[in-house]
Order: sequence, then C-alpha cells, then structure tokens
Amino acid sequence: MNTDNAKSVANLQIQYETEKKEQQITLLNKDNELQTKELDKQKFVRNGFIAGFGVMILFAGLFLVQRNKISKEKRAVTAFSSISSPPK
Repeated sequence: MNTDNAKSVANLQIQYETEKKEQQITLLNKDNELQTKELDKQKFVRNGFIAGFGVMILFAGLFLVQRNKISKEKRAVTAFSSISSPPK
C-alpha cells in the first residue's frame, strides 16, 4: 500500500510538473505573439513615416521645378519685352 501511495504521489507530481510546463509554454507563446504584433505595428508606423517623408520630398521637388520654370518664363518675357519695345 505504501508503494502504491508513493507511485500515486510521483504520478501526481509528474502531472503537476507537466501542466506547469505547458502553462509556461502557453504563456511564452502568447508573449511571443504580442511582441510580434508590436513589432509589426512599429514597422507599419515607421514605413508610414518614411512614405510620408518621401511624398513630402517629392512635392517639394515638384514645387521647386515649377517655381524655376515660372521664373525662367518671367525672365524670358522681360527680356523679350525689353528687346521688342523701341527705346524712347
């Protein structure tokens, strides 16, 4: 009877340790999943900022090109009008 009790206690202890390890594994998996989601979120935010900055640079470049074009046209018109108008 004493050996039966010892076996029963040993089995219960093994079962307890197994359940404890399974709970730890489950907890670690959930923690890992949360960390992965947080990293994905951070990557999304970072990529959004990079894309936004790129669009801003693109618009700034287009603005500068357009401004230079208008400036050249104004200079050409001024030069043409000074050439074509006779001196008084």
